[in-house]
Amino acid sequence: MKLLRRISAFFINSRISSLFIMAVAVFALFSFIMTAAWISDQYYNYSILKNSKVKNGYIFGTSLYEFIIQQGNTEVQRRFKENEDLLRNNPLIKDVYTIKVANHAEYGGGPLSIVLYDKELLDAFPLLRRYGIDFSSDSNGVIVSGELFREMKAGDSIDVVLTNGSQKTPTSLTVAGHMNYPYKFLSFNSVTTELSADDLFSNIPVMIMQANEKVFPLLENNTRIAYNPDILFTFKEEATDEQIENTLTELRKIGVVGSIERVIAKSKENVLLNVKTFLTRPLFLMIATLIAYLSVVIVMVFKKRKEIAIEYLCGASKKDILLTLFGACLVISIVPAVIITIFVLVAPELQWKGYYKLSGQLITTDLLWIVAAYFVLTVIVSQAAVLVSIGRKTPLGYLRGLE
Repeated sequence: MKLLRRISAFFINSRISSLFIMAVAVFALFSFIMTAAWISDQYYNYSILKNSKVKNGYIFGTSLYEFIIQQGNTEVQRRFKENEDLLRNNPLIKDVYTIKVANHAEYGGGPLSIVLYDKELLDAFPLLRRYGIDFSSDSNGVIVSGELFREMKAGDSIDVVLTNGSQKTPTSLTVAGHMNYPYKFLSFNSVTTELSADDLFSNIPVMIMQANEKVFPLLENNTRIAYNPDILFTFKEEATDEQIENTLTELRKIGVVGSIERVIAKSKENVLLNVKTFLTRPLFLMIATLIAYLSVVIVMVFKKRKEIAIEYLCGASKKDILLTLFGACLVISIVPAVIITIFVLVAPELQWKGYYKLSGQLITTDLLWIVAAYFVLTVIVSQAAVLVSIGRKTPLGYLRGLE
C-alpha cells in the first residue's frame, strides 16, 4: 500500500507531463497499428493468390460498359458467355474459372447478390476454404458473409426470394457456414491493364453458393445469372510459347489479358512499397515518442530530487525509491498498450455487429505483437533512464547533489 501511495503521489505531482506522454504514445501506436492493418489487408489478398494452385494462368477481361448503354445488359451477358465458350473450346487451354452472380434476389426486404463458385475454383485457391468458404458440410448450402448475417449459424435455414422479372420464388436455403473476418471473397469484377490482388476481391455482404448440378439449375430457372467480367484460365503444359503468345494476341483484340504471375508480382511490389513508404512514418513517430518518453522520465526524476531526498531522510531505502519510480514509469508504459490492445480486440467484433466499418484494413490479434514490443521497449527505456538518473547514487550522495 505504501508503494501504491508513493506511485500515486508521483503522478499527482507530474500528471500533466505523464498524461501528455501517454496521449502521444496512444496516437503513435494507433497510427502504426492502422497503417499495419492497411498493409495486412493487402497482404491478405496477395497471400490467397500466391498460395493458389494456378500455374501458367492468365486473366482475361472485357470492358463492356459502353456496350451496356448501347445494347443493354442481356446482350452484354451473351458476350461474356461467348468469351467463356471461346476459352473452353480452345484446345490449348486447360482450365477456365469464372465467377457468376445471381443479382436478382431479395433477403429481409432488400436486394441480395448470390455469388456462384465452381468447385474447381475453390480447389485452385485452397486458402478460400481456410477463410470460411467451405462447402464440405453441405455442398448445396450457402456461405454467408458480413454483418447482415451475423445471427446466422451453420445449419440454420435462411429464406430468400428469387426474382426473374415479375416472377418471385420464395426459397429456403441452408447455411453451410460463415465467412471468416475480414469477410472478403474473390469477385473477378475489375477490368484494367494493371491488375493487382486488391482488384480481384470484394467485401460486401453476400451469399456464396457452389455452382453444382442442383444449385445452378435452381438459380438459373428462378433468377438471372450474370457473369463477372474477369475470366481466369490456364494453358496446358504441352502448349508452346509461340502458341501461347498467338492465343494471347487474339484475346487482346477483344479484351484485356494479364498474367496471374504478373498480378502476384505487382501485389508483392505494392505491399513492399507501402511498407517502405507509409509504415516508416508512424515508425519514426514511435521512435520520436520513445525519445520524448526518455526525456520526460529524466526531467521528472530531476524535478523530484527534493521529494526523493525527503524520502531518504524519512528512512526510505534506495530500493523503495527505485520501486516507486519503476512503478510510475510502468504505468505510463502500460496505459497506452492497454488502450490499443482493447481497440485491436474489440474492432473486429464491432465490425461483425455492424457498429463499426473498416474498409481496406485488416485488424487481427497478430498486431498485438507490435503493441507488446512497444510496451517492452518503453519499459526498458524508462527503467534505464531511472537507473542512469539515480541508480548509482547513494542516499548520502543524492542529498549532497541538492546543495
